[in-house]
Amino acid sequence: MLLRVPWGISGTLWLQVVGLQFLCLLADTRGGRVTSVPAIIDTDYGTFIDDTFALGFALQHPGLDVQLIIASGTEPALRARCVALHLRLAHVREVTLAVGLSPALGPGLGMNLTGPLFPLCEQELLPADLTLDAAAAAAELIGASDRDDWVYVVLGPATTAADFALRFPSAANRVKTIAIMGGSVCANLTLPWEATTPLPDTNIAMDVPASRRVLSNRSWGANKPAYAPVVVGAGTVLSGARWQEVLASNTPGARAVVRLYIEWQQAAARDKGYLAHAEARGVDPSQETPSQFDAAAVALAAQQAGVGMQHLHSWELHLNFTDDGYSVLPDSTSLAKTLLPCSTTTERGSPHETGWPATVAMAWKSPERANFLDDLATVLAGEESTHGDVTWSLIGLFFIFLAATAVMYMHIGRALDDGIGMQHRPMPKRFSHSEIH
Repeated sequence: MLLRVPWGISGTLWLQVVGLQFLCLLADTRGGRVTSVPAIIDTDYGTFIDDTFALGFALQHPGLDVQLIIASGTEPALRARCVALHLRLAHVREVTLAVGLSPALGPGLGMNLTGPLFPLCEQELLPADLTLDAAAAAAELIGASDRDDWVYVVLGPATTAADFALRFPSAANRVKTIAIMGGSVCANLTLPWEATTPLPDTNIAMDVPASRRVLSNRSWGANKPAYAPVVVGAGTVLSGARWQEVLASNTPGARAVVRLYIEWQQAAARDKGYLAHAEARGVDPSQETPSQFDAAAVALAAQQAGVGMQHLHSWELHLNFTDDGYSVLPDSTSLAKTLLPCSTTTERGSPHETGWPATVAMAWKSPERANFLDDLATVLAGEESTHGDVTWSLIGLFFIFLAATAVMYMHIGRALDDGIGMQHRPMPKRFSHSEIH
């Protein structure tokens, strides 16, 4: 029996093939694309606004699949509410949020670390699956995956990262890249709030013992810790056409960053008690951003993981931190004259053997600072965050695929019925030539 396939079946098959190809293409363009690496962002969100820019940059970075965000620092539960607000405004739905540890504040840190965004975040609802043990959440997430190229980015104090590496060394061993925004390794550098280095970096000084544990812990994967010190972030601002591109964007990710930046600037500029007061008074949200210290650390993480542009010059050095949070480069003397803009390194001195190996970014490749800012602006302003809305698109396409399959089987059923009917239908009698005459 020969059945002619109705056009409906072939047309439906064609739609299915196209639909499957589109589903595969769309799946490859979401946050978990093949070319991306799984990432954890550990942030003290809420005090300085560069955490907001860095989080927006990481969430939409084409090479980073952010799967966990840890809120660390003082009052970590409140900082988690600020992160939850950012995720809601940016329409990001598929990222786990965890509460990290409070740092053991070092000597001299009597400043007000309260975040200018805190009043805006206080009523934000936390997700039902929020965990209060961020280190365990990270270990569970890594343990459930088949990847050994995880990226861990520390944008605040290293308290939670140190806890994770100490308690879960096997999981830490699958973190191929650990990147830290921290360290003040250059002397005579004027910062945006008019302080001059050398000085203790806040992220390091908040918990020096934890910073040393992260630096010295040998449980991390193949790469030694990488540091983006203040020298690479100072003066790295979005302005002019770059910043206008972000301001003009209608994507949820860009709108979230812009709104939170404006709220932060207004609150911090009004109140002299905030640590970020001087920085906030020195910027105009309609024209520019503050220095992007944390976004530079995200760029360094992507660079070290092999999924980002090679923006930064980095050196393999020994690094250590004094009890009051100053950074020490015991073996940097021979490099000091070659580093630009870091022409003079800190000179607080420490024997070589007291430092631990680290990758330290010292300067931008020329003209890579400009390229980085182009990249930052494009990513912040670009496509909508791929974590939430793409998932709903995939679900919708899946149901379309099911409907197309049902239609195809309906056509096949009808074709079979027609074929069976043809078998049982009486054939017309054939008359011989003699019978006709």
